[in-house]
Amino acid sequence: GGAGPPPPPPMPSRDSGAPGPPPPPPMPSRDSGAPGPPPPPPMPNRDSGYVSGVPNMPQPTGDRGDLLSGIKQAGGIGALKKVDRSKVRDRSAAAVPGGADTGPAGSGLPPATTSAGGGGGLADALAEALNKRKQKVGASDDEAEEDDW
Repeated sequence: GGAGPPPPPPMPSRDSGAPGPPPPPPMPSRDSGAPGPPPPPPMPNRDSGYVSGVPNMPQPTGDRGDLLSGIKQAGGIGALKKVDRSKVRDRSAAAVPGGADTGPAGSGLPPATTSAGGGGGLADALAEALNKRKQKVGASDDEAEEDDW
């Protein structure tokens, strides 16, 4: 007696060690046509459960009165963070490559004094540094033209 051919291997099931193919996604009903994008998440309500240590602030309109009222509502002048101006100056100067705040004259670094108007200090310092750099580049270009190649 001969035994017949071996039985075919069993179909893989979810219980076996090898994972089967994932189930197909549910088909949309034919009446709806193409499925639309998922609905957007609901926008958080400003009055919902979010709580911060600052009272409700008025919407800023850009004038100084609103700024002052915002400071008062946040706890007054005492709640404002004090900043050492020398540290602010050091930090901005660190972004300029090639030197420290006390670099030699002509190093392209802005002077340590602040502008009299108090506005645009960083912009003024950058403009001055760029002007000094232009002067240095212009001088080196003149020298390069005299060289024999």
